[in-house]
Amino acid sequence: MPCRLKAYEKITEARQSLARYFDYYNTRRPCSSLDARTPDTLYFSHQPRLRAAWALNPGYQLARTLMVI
Repeated sequence: MPCRLKAYEKITEARQSLARYFDYYNTRRPCSSLDARTPDTLYFSHQPRLRAAWALNPGYQLARTLMVI
């Protein structure tokens, strides 16, 4: 897949776009090095309480994603 660069007008647009991509990458994109599992699937399979907390607070996901930036 070719690298696609995008110029954003505002920082908020860039953050929102990155948050969507990180969400896709971590929750929906199967990874060959993880036996076709997603990073979140592998991580949360060892963290049952954290998974339950995550499910109860969907806003936490966005906050977690934006901390990487």
